[in-house]
Amino acid sequence: MTDTLDSLRRKVDSATELGSVVRTMKALAAASAMQYEHAVAALDDYYRTVELGMVAWLRQMTALHPLLKVPEHIEVSLREKEGSRVYFLLNHQNSPIRVQFYKPMHDFLTGNTISGNYDLPPHGVLVP
Repeated sequence: MTDTLDSLRRKVDSATELGSVVRTMKALAAASAMQYEHAVAALDDYYRTVELGMVAWLRQMTALHPLLKVPEHIEVSLREKEGSRVYFLLNHQNSPIRVQFYKPMHDFLTGNTISGNYDLPPHGVLVP
């Protein structure tokens, strides 16, 4: 009987030690996962920085600049035929959205010249 009791105590002690090892392994895995997530975020930031730097460098080298700054909620659609391009700016929102033009543009719907900031009305269309 004492032999059985000692055997059970050894098994319980082994299980306790095994539980400690498992907890340690889980903690190491969580730390490794967190380090991985931080590394991925840092690489994303680095990629974005390099991308912005390359865009700035290309603009400087080629003297290219965007014609306008389109906000997130504006849809830009392009129609092209026989070498002619026509862009459509569509506001699907229930409120006006400001579009910034970096150089004067001709609005083909109204015949007006647009420059600087232009508030595209709710559900409005602009054909610069």
